[in-house]
Amino acid sequence: MEKTINLEILYNELKKIEKIMITRDEMNKFMETFEILSNPNTMRQIQDSEEDILIGNVKEINSIQEL
Repeated sequence: MEKTINLEILYNELKKIEKIMITRDEMNKFMETFEILSNPNTMRQIQDSEEDILIGNVKEINSIQEL
């Protein structure tokens, strides 16, 4: 015997699933963050930059020519 399903119930179940799903864009952002956090060299560069900012070792750039 085949089981019938109410379309409204099906719709509501699909909406529940949709609420907990992650989008491709969100997944790409997550993977990019994971790659950065997993790379010791990149993390060291970020830490060094944060230390430079704290001690004021920065230069303001006002134009492309100053790069």
